Amino acid sequence: MLLVAAVVSGGYLYYIKEVRVIPEELVASSLENTLAVGNYRYQVSASLELDGTDKRALSDINGEKQKNNFHIKGTMLGQQVEVYQVDDITYSLNPKTQQWMVTPGSELFQPELFMTEINPMSNFRFTQVNNIQYQGVEKNNHQKLHIITCNPVVNNGFLEKYWQDFSYRLWIDRHSERVVKAQISAVSLRDPKDTMRIEVDLKDFNKKFTIKPPESD
Repeated sequence: MLLVAAVVSGGYLYYIKEVRVIPEELVASSLENTLAVGNYRYQVSASLELDGTDKRALSDINGEKQKNNFHIKGTMLGQQVEVYQVDDITYSLNPKTQQWMVTPGSELFQPELFMTEINPMSNFRFTQVNNIQYQGVEKNNHQKLHIITCNPVVNNGFLEKYWQDFSYRLWIDRHSERVVKAQISAVSLRDPKDTMRIEVDLKDFNKKFTIKPPESD
């Protein structure tokens, strides 16, 4: 009887931890766990679809963030960019001369204009999450990921100013309960035929690394 009880208890605990999914609880815990991360690396791309057909790339960035410091490299509006923000000093690479320009302060990359590129976590700040739907499990390398779709009310002044009807598809690591990937779409407030699409990949959560100023020749 003790053996049977142990087996039943173990099976129930396995069910609670590995099988049972309450989508609303999963979304809440994954957002909390993801936003609590200090250091992380990421890849983010953004594009526009004008009139439903004309697709235009906005940005394609690889980045790393360490508290208030960041390093990004990629393209924005068709231009090559590489920027370090370290201790309130901005280092930006001139693509023509390959020389680093140094700017005291952080005004060069205003957070409200480049929020997605320099702080992709801002895409996961919601005041409300509606229409939460569980879409199953997907395997990616050695990860098992829960997939959730939802329509949140975003808490992002820049996005709210120009976009509406946000739709999210979230990939959530089953063990850490952190968002590791997201596909986001929204409709223009000015013209409902225009759509913005953002894809975010997150990794290396809380890994130890230091963002240092670039070395000058």
